[in-house]
Amino acid sequence: VLLESKMNEPPFLVASVLSTLGQWLGAITLACDRPLVLGLLDLKAALNSAAKEGRLIAAVPFAVETLSGCNESSVFRMPNPWLSNVLRCLHNIENSPGVAEQVKFSISLLFKRLKVRPDDDLRPSAHVRLVRQVLRMAAEEQAKAVARKRKDDVGKLRPSMDGLEHKHGSGEGVDDDDDNGDDDDQPLSLPVLDLLETKGNTTSACLSQLVEYESQFFGFSDRSSAAETQPLASQQGHRTPWQRRLRPEEEERRRVTWLEVLSTCLLEKVLSPPSNVLFYRSIERACNSRYPGLRKRVVVLSLCSARVLLGLREAGSRFLGASLLTTLGRWIGSITLAINRPIWLRLLDLKGMLVHARGSGSLTTVVPFVVEVMKGCVESKVFRLPNPWVAAVLRCLNNRCQSQDADEELKFCAAVLFKTLRVNPTKDLKEVRKLR
Repeated sequence: VLLESKMNEPPFLVASVLSTLGQWLGAITLACDRPLVLGLLDLKAALNSAAKEGRLIAAVPFAVETLSGCNESSVFRMPNPWLSNVLRCLHNIENSPGVAEQVKFSISLLFKRLKVRPDDDLRPSAHVRLVRQVLRMAAEEQAKAVARKRKDDVGKLRPSMDGLEHKHGSGEGVDDDDDNGDDDDQPLSLPVLDLLETKGNTTSACLSQLVEYESQFFGFSDRSSAAETQPLASQQGHRTPWQRRLRPEEEERRRVTWLEVLSTCLLEKVLSPPSNVLFYRSIERACNSRYPGLRKRVVVLSLCSARVLLGLREAGSRFLGASLLTTLGRWIGSITLAINRPIWLRLLDLKGMLVHARGSGSLTTVVPFVVEVMKGCVESKVFRLPNPWVAAVLRCLNNRCQSQDADEELKFCAAVLFKTLRVNPTKDLKEVRKLR
């Protein structure tokens, strides 16, 4: 009740009562190796809600005093996953701009009590670090491709564009602005990851939270929502901050920034355990109607991430990358083939990958990925036999899995795919003679 501010009492009084209550709660639960029941009190969700509504001055001391009970616990110590998540949330709050010094001091005091070094002990797991590294490399590859395309277009139009560089500056200035934009996106992406949590969340609730957060971060981009929020001010002729008309280039930059952050966070949540492809596919479909252009960005980023994962060379990264590729293949199939949309050959050539996998010794990585992607054809009305592209990929897959050097596991994966698609390789995948 106190955390949800349902009592009209002074904030300092609420903070004092919550601090004492946190000491008591930590003493009778965490200090006795007993967990906090999430159905009654979700500490991480309470902190996120308090940060959103500006009630950190009361919520943080409560969380700090509650977690102080971990000093006497033999269970709730690092690297306990629940404790790591809550402490990571507090660390993000500590590094957020505009947080009161009193709140920052309380959090730093808790880290000293628990003997936790935030920069070292609260680092994400190897799985999450690999996901973020892959997404960063995919985004860089995508940005380089866009830069090359711009350069080629400018080169074609160079004779009729005299004085362009003098008027608008060179392309290096654009790259510098993009770099600065990436730095600005970092604080924006942290709350979006929390909004995309699957536990106890629905598609409509997640979409409404994203729209609300976007309006809070950028200001109202929807003129109708601004008018509904401030009807009296509009009637009286007062100009509200939300009604300030943005320049077209500024509005387009904000839209692009939001789409980049949303697509990156969505793919990170898909690849991070526990993965729920169906839930995030429904979110992607709902968000695409609200934010046109999101689906294209998600598809391009997913295909570029697959190329990065397939090119990993380190042994540890390849082991983690194999599990990521299975999830990524299922995701790519669900957002392309399953909704009758093709996979762009210039970004990902499945047949070409299977052809070159045998020579490079990467069949054990490529075949499960291709199988998961092609499972999306089950829901498709277009990508079914006798579709020539589907037939070519399945024929190549069957040839690679029937070779002598193929493992039994790969043969089993291919057999499961053929059974799922109701395809008989000996009959349905025969070479068709050219018409004379």
